[in-house]
Amino acid sequence: MSEPKKNVGDYISIIGLITIYFLLGIYQYPEGISGKYPILVITALGVVAVLYNINRNKNQLFMPGLILTSIMLVTLVATWNIGISDLLDAIVYISLWFFAFNITSIRNYEDDKKRRYVSVSLVYFVVVVFLFVKYLGNDYSNADKFYEITTGYYVICCMPFILCLNNKRIKILLMAIAFAAGIMTFKRSILLTLGVIIVAYLLQIPKEGRFARYIKIIGIVSIIAMALAISNNEFILQVQKIWGVRFSSEGTVLGSRGSVYDNVISIQMNSDLLQWLVGHGYNSVINYTNTRLSAHNDFLEVLFDYGIIAFIAYLYFIIKLILIYIQKRKKEARDQFAFLTSIIIFLVPSFFSHMMTYPTYFLIVAAFWGWATRRDQKRGENINEDRNTNISKCI
Repeated sequence: MSEPKKNVGDYISIIGLITIYFLLGIYQYPEGISGKYPILVITALGVVAVLYNINRNKNQLFMPGLILTSIMLVTLVATWNIGISDLLDAIVYISLWFFAFNITSIRNYEDDKKRRYVSVSLVYFVVVVFLFVKYLGNDYSNADKFYEITTGYYVICCMPFILCLNNKRIKILLMAIAFAAGIMTFKRSILLTLGVIIVAYLLQIPKEGRFARYIKIIGIVSIIAMALAISNNEFILQVQKIWGVRFSSEGTVLGSRGSVYDNVISIQMNSDLLQWLVGHGYNSVINYTNTRLSAHNDFLEVLFDYGIIAFIAYLYFIIKLILIYIQKRKKEARDQFAFLTSIIIFLVPSFFSHMMTYPTYFLIVAAFWGWATRRDQKRGENINEDRNTNISKCI
């Protein structure tokens, strides 16, 4: 496959990213709009991008991602016992995050000098915040918050792209909005994620001025959260009930998930050798467990659905992410904190909710990784780690 012209690669990557965000907007908009056609476009562009990348191996995450996705697909086909049409849908669903990753990998951080990826992501961020506010009343219609779409995750997953803005004031403002939205979701995994990001930020910056920056961030977040809260009387009336339900002993993360975890672990421990090796099959936690719920833990979900081989590949993928961050930190890469934030957003919810196994908002993080980790073919190192550019640091 010959080297495509630069503008062709730009068109593929930008159109692909716009389509990904369009699909996520459909997911977030609770009106039953079909995402069939955006998924077809992402799949077509994703296949082209995979063929382009596999011939060049320009991305450090490409092979770990390909190995993991391939193992999951083999398990899917080996354990499938329904119709062919549903099988094709499942194949696309499993591969969707890998397609998103490869689409943005075509033109990476350094190639994207005009920051088209960031610009497109900022437009989506405005849309996702609008939809978050628009349906905030639906989210808070009852204290138990039994809603199907958690819009807060879509906002939080935009943070890595926001952190790559050159304008620091706009960057701080948008991060404050994202934090405020995350706090108002009352999702425990989101709150924990935000807490870890704050700790990571305080550890990243020099000791001088650390306290002042911390106070500034908290102040901005508090002002925005209070302004949004005051504008919604129903929200004010529900706050006390929601916090009571969400953070009671029964409502804590471990409290509410405990029965699910116990059920999944119990069935897994009593599985036969074949089920340990290749898993119980695609999305099988819901079908096997008494709770009829997903595992709410990607580590358990991968092990149960796809087996120990896929689980090892999943751990390898995570280790590779961490090693890439360590490389970026040693070389003082300009996107090091943005990349660290993407890892935090990926890992923390993976323990208490879903990311990779239910690829909706996770597509944003996958797209960021494709953009941030592409390798230079000649030098064999991250292009965006060249210190002699005029690109502002993403911290």
